Amino acid sequence: MPGHTWWWLKRGAWCRPNLLPPGLMTESKPTARARIAPAGLLFLAITSVGWGFNWPVTKYLLSELPPLTLRGVTGVIGALLLAVFALIRRQSLQVAEGQWPRLVMAAILNVTGWMVLMGWRCCGCRPAKRR
Repeated sequence: MPGHTWWWLKRGAWCRPNLLPPGLMTESKPTARARIAPAGLLFLAITSVGWGFNWPVTKYLLSELPPLTLRGVTGVIGALLLAVFALIRRQSLQVAEGQWPRLVMAAILNVTGWMVLMGWRCCGCRPAKRR
């Protein structure tokens, strides 16, 4: 019968697994046990510790500097470090044609939003209430 392998889709059986034709779903047993690379665990530990120290350090620095100044300085330092890292690896920093609108929108929403909102929250500031 032509198209007999798709009969179960036509009958709506795709949402009822007990109506699937026999042999359509087979069990597969894992042949090898997954192994976590030591370098992956090391990078996870470094990221976790760095992220954990980020909040108290930022809170302390916000007691010394205004929020937008601090976040602006850290953003510029981060951008410079990433640029140096890319240059050391000989990677191009040129943005592909047609990608500028997406890049600008991502920068505004992600980076700028994160820096402003984190700075506000760490110094205990809250947005003003409407009257």
